[in-house]
Amino acid sequence: MWKYTVLLFFFIVSCASDTTKPLPFNPSEYELIDWSNDCVQKYLHQTLKEGERIKPLELILIQKRMDVCLAYERLDGTEKVDTVFGSIKVFDHRNDFSERVFIGKGVNSFLALSLAFLKYNAWGDSCYNERTYTLDKNGNVINESQYISPKEVLSRQELEFARAIKIAMDAMGKDTSKVHLTIEGKEPGVIE
Repeated sequence: MWKYTVLLFFFIVSCASDTTKPLPFNPSEYELIDWSNDCVQKYLHQTLKEGERIKPLELILIQKRMDVCLAYERLDGTEKVDTVFGSIKVFDHRNDFSERVFIGKGVNSFLALSLAFLKYNAWGDSCYNERTYTLDKNGNVINESQYISPKEVLSRQELEFARAIKIAMDAMGKDTSKVHLTIEGKEPGVIE
């Protein structure tokens, strides 16, 4: 009788194991949304302490990382190739998407998912969170960070670029008091 009990136990444990579904070869947007959501939910439940629980409120944004190779000729006539990171929109609930910014972090990043949720502690107190989770191709969460919209990230990059231009001009002895810099026809750092 105990043999059957042990076999039943192993069967239940193997069926109930929390494994992530593999990502299909050429996934559709729906499959990416489903797969990434499952991976993040699994990660969140593994990180909860005893008595804690989460309540998802909003799926904010899902971006797939896209590497763009840029080839250009240097002043000395040699050719240089650089890689710039961009993104492809999979899901965007707040209309914050920018193809020029990937909000995930990490060398092996594949997909970034941003989620708004309530986290309850053991006493029932809740805390509102907006987090971005970066996944690799195996569905592992490789980075977790506070959610910052892609438009906000782009705005910060524009301000840093404008500041670097003014510093370079100051270093060359140029008067920057009358310089008016625009990026794509607008002031740097303006969020539309």
